[in-house]
Amino acid sequence: LLEKAVISAEKNFGEEHPNTAVRYSNLATVLKDLGDYTGALNFSGKSVEILKRCLPEGHPNIKIVCDIYAGIQQQMKKISMT
Repeated sequence: LLEKAVISAEKNFGEEHPNTAVRYSNLATVLKDLGDYTGALNFSGKSVEILKRCLPEGHPNIKIVCDIYAGIQQQMKKISMT
């Protein structure tokens, strides 16, 4: 369902819209939970880039997506150490 939400957001808002970035972040979180860390990192990174371009510095949504991105990176490091 989240993949469909991403497609819908890209179609309705465009790939560079904050609403689309939130969908990317949501999908990244689910992919991380499913163990697809590469996919999660990709979508999370896109989300961070878009929100940093579209929202004013210090916006709370930027911190949220940056924290998610950092969490995915941290999880990938843990896995690679085992």
